[in-house]
Amino acid sequence: MTTVAYTGLTASLFLSIPLPFVWRSPVWGNEILLLVALATLAALAEIMVIKALELAQAVVLAPVHYTLLIWGTIYGWFVFGQFPDAWTWFGSTIIFATGIYMVWREWVGKQARSVQPS
Repeated sequence: MTTVAYTGLTASLFLSIPLPFVWRSPVWGNEILLLVALATLAALAEIMVIKALELAQAVVLAPVHYTLLIWGTIYGWFVFGQFPDAWTWFGSTIIFATGIYMVWREWVGKQARSVQPS
């Protein structure tokens, strides 16, 4: 719960800086409902990530977490009509390759430890 609180407080602090320049008050009741739903779902998602890290090792969960790159691209394309530019693909490739390397390194290390005589 502390992690969720710090994440929310930090995001609120940093997002408050540009707020006066971009804020538009909600016009419809539906917009307020959407804001409340977004905040609630974000908090639940953060709690679920923390719970998952309590139940499994981060190296097991990392490949699943990397699918956020895929889902973000799909949602951005279909919902907002935005396709990632070359720099986004470059950064995503680095993140993905680093995750694959870490999984491979752990697998090789586990194989080496299991081969050693006791």
